[in-house]
Amino acid sequence: MKYLLNGQEVSREEWLRGAPGITPGCPPAAMTDREFLEGHCNGSQFEKTPHIGDLYARQARAAGVDPKGKVYKAGLARFPGDPQAWVSGRGDVERICRERGWHAEGAVKVQGRKFHHEPVDLDESLVEAEAGSGAGEEVKEKIRKKRRPPWSKKHGVNSKVV
Repeated sequence: MKYLLNGQEVSREEWLRGAPGITPGCPPAAMTDREFLEGHCNGSQFEKTPHIGDLYARQARAAGVDPKGKVYKAGLARFPGDPQAWVSGRGDVERICRERGWHAEGAVKVQGRKFHHEPVDLDESLVEAEAGSGAGEEVKEKIRKKRRPPWSKKHGVNSKVV
């Protein structure tokens, strides 16, 4: 019997010992489109909500996308029923993420668009209107922190996409 390890023919003992990063006696894990789409067949993803599946499929066909043999990935949808969210494998997911500049980590790895962080201050007229006349700087700073956009609170700085 012949054994292959990293594309080379090896003895049974060598194969059982394995190579760095390979569990002895076990083939490396695969991630084909079959594994990626595992558990999704014959529209099973919409089994509990067939009316939603039918609606999304109609929207896809109306946009020129044939959903037959494809899986709807809600994480790719820009809106409910987005025809581009129907994929037939990892290649479709990668293509869509690259087109949109989205980052993906997992079964599909795509480096997303880079963000440039630049200070963005709250308009002072809004601060003044909320604080009222004669308010001190401490009160105004509390208002600025409270009204800062959620994405700037998360990172501790004001940011915007370039």
